[in-house]
Amino acid sequence: MLPAREIEELLCQVIESKIRSLDQTKVSYKPFYTPLLGTGTLLTHQIVRSILTTFGMSVFEKVACLVARDNFDEVISQFKLNKTLSKRASDKVSNMIGDLRNKRVDPSAVDEYKVLRNSTMSLSDSIERNTVMVDLFLRRGRDLYLIDLKTVKPNKSGILDYKRQIPVRYPP
Repeated sequence: MLPAREIEELLCQVIESKIRSLDQTKVSYKPFYTPLLGTGTLLTHQIVRSILTTFGMSVFEKVACLVARDNFDEVISQFKLNKTLSKRASDKVSNMIGDLRNKRVDPSAVDEYKVLRNSTMSLSDSIERNTVMVDLFLRRGRDLYLIDLKTVKPNKSGILDYKRQIPVRYPP
């Protein structure tokens, strides 16, 4: 089956499931909005919000897998990375996060990668880090792609946690 058809079926299943599972009696009364907009409008808003939340939580990842599978040798969602990190790289990450949090520097992925690339070479003083889950692992030949899907506007703590995961040297 073509990915476009599978994607269409996936989206239809999600939307139909949300509409079927909606309990119309559970639309809460809102003293200002209900008389102004009516229960039907509030119910529609509830359905749309539920569908958008579901899309952001699970559907985008499934769609990415469907699109990728014909273009890569291997596609794995929710891939576990076991990793080690040099002490020097760990210290650099802590310093960068502190600088960002205290607004001493502006975020710059290019500058951050340059600093980290130079600090991750030595594994003689490496430390084990917690396992990281990658949303999408793709392999084509010897090339690996690790993709972490983010919301359009992630919160501050989400970005800082993501930055902590960047300077990782993965075993071959």
